[in-house]
Amino acid sequence: MIEIKKIINSYFLENTYIVIYNNKTIVIDPGNEINKIISEVKNIDYILLTHGHMDHIASVKELINLYNPKVYCSNKDLEFINGYIILDPYFSSEKYNFIFIDYNDFNIDGIKIINTPGHSKGSVCIYFKDDNILFSGDTLFKDSFGRYDFPGGNLKELKMSINQLFTLNNKTIIYPGHGEKTTIYDEKISNIIKFY
Repeated sequence: MIEIKKIINSYFLENTYIVIYNNKTIVIDPGNEINKIISEVKNIDYILLTHGHMDHIASVKELINLYNPKVYCSNKDLEFINGYIILDPYFSSEKYNFIFIDYNDFNIDGIKIINTPGHSKGSVCIYFKDDNILFSGDTLFKDSFGRYDFPGGNLKELKMSINQLFTLNNKTIIYPGHGEKTTIYDEKISNIIKFY
């Protein structure tokens, strides 16, 4: 049984997802609207990051202080997490430099981490296999896909990553980092990545 709540953050309209899964509370990509997150949870067991860009990590440090969850991200995005690469000078430096565990050490039954570089080196998608639900971060959007012109971005890798996602069950529901949900089937038909 899985329960999903979506929060749209004011910072770049980024989507945060609160997922109740096997009696655990998982927050995926906590953006800047921390009060909205706090209002929806009693505790947080895990924070899972699809990548290290600032709009997806804005509340991580504060949530660590409040709930002490385990935080997972790819080491390949460490330069974003530690603030070595700053994409937005208005994003507070206090939001950077938090402790996380690399996905190589991730093991939760029913959840598969799919490496999907292209938007960033460490981009991943989070796949709840039994429920056919995919949290795609900024790799794949409804009818579109993530930018590849940031440091570590690569169009060729992004296309390969999306083609990998297209091998999933057609019924898989995609919850992206921005915008509305979609399905693998619909994106195979209508996504503009096929023109690149």
